[in-house]
Amino acid sequence: MMTRKLLWFLLSITLLCGLLFYRVTYLPRFDFGRASIDTLGNLSTHELSNTSENGSKRAVIPKLAVVTCGDRLNLTLMNVKSAVAFSRGPLHVLLFADTPNTDLLLKELAKWPRKVRQRITIEVRPVIFPGNCSKKWKSLFKPCASQRLFLPRLLPDVDALIYVDADVLFLRPIEDLWDMFNQMNSTQIAGLSPETEDYTTNWYTRFARHPYVRPLGVNSGVMLMNLTRMRQFNWDSRLEPVLLKYERNISWGDQDLINIIFHDHTDKLLVFPCQWNFRPDHCWYGPTCPKGTPAILHGNRNAFVEAKKEPAFKLVFDTMSKYVLGTSTVEGFVAPLESALKKMSTTYCRKEFLKHVPGWRKIASSIDELRLHEHR
Repeated sequence: MMTRKLLWFLLSITLLCGLLFYRVTYLPRFDFGRASIDTLGNLSTHELSNTSENGSKRAVIPKLAVVTCGDRLNLTLMNVKSAVAFSRGPLHVLLFADTPNTDLLLKELAKWPRKVRQRITIEVRPVIFPGNCSKKWKSLFKPCASQRLFLPRLLPDVDALIYVDADVLFLRPIEDLWDMFNQMNSTQIAGLSPETEDYTTNWYTRFARHPYVRPLGVNSGVMLMNLTRMRQFNWDSRLEPVLLKYERNISWGDQDLINIIFHDHTDKLLVFPCQWNFRPDHCWYGPTCPKGTPAILHGNRNAFVEAKKEPAFKLVFDTMSKYVLGTSTVEGFVAPLESALKKMSTTYCRKEFLKHVPGWRKIASSIDELRLHEHR
């Protein structure tokens, strides 16, 4: 009798261990609620540095934040897909999503190849608008867009991150953008790119009815956020007074509020090149971002969704949609993109993208070589 009970006990333990092994090895890791520090690798208030306290080198894991509400699901999926495709190493992704999109996000991300999922940690959080003006914040400009304003408050244990709008595609390693944190001086708390480089078409110089970062304003679609310094700056307490004072004068929601705050605190802002926030404005009427190969495409004004807006941007998005994660970025993304660009009708943006294909191919080749080395 005892022998039979012992056998059943050992069999139960074996089955339980097998299930746990399957769960850890084969299922994607999605963190809910607060980040698990153990899964992210030695995060601390020193996480911007690649040197530990004893002076030894250690890997720094970039953190990417994206917000998904309403019909932005597919944009977000391609956004994160591009960041993973072009990243050199592990990546921590924080996704803020409304209730309808949460399960859909997890379902789609779980379809990614296991070898890809092993390189990333994805944390899903609900969209939250704290304070007395939560309804105003939620409906400000586009649905949930103002969530970025509250990240210093909502992520008290996170030192820094890169926030990007859902309609963004990475075409260069996110690690290169993360390195810009090290270019900040001791007073700077955030990094943004200019709204445009062209005075004649710049919206802020012609139409703004509120203060903005001189001379051209800044675009908030890609934002380096040193959350620790933003909290020290009392960022959260500045938001509501600015909203109540200027809500009748702003057109671009949270972006305008960011411009208003940094107008009076330009010493707190790092302005980085337009190649890290390349938008249709930079090529619609001719090239206005001459500072290198576009590293991030920002398909604002539905440029990734509506072909009539700017077909070259839609083409890049469609090519990324067809790309299979884990395969060659040269053969699976850059080559078909170049072929499709050559076949489409001529636009200024199409000409600009064809000019930069060699640069994208060089970047993709380095990523492919890195992946090949990892699997040897």
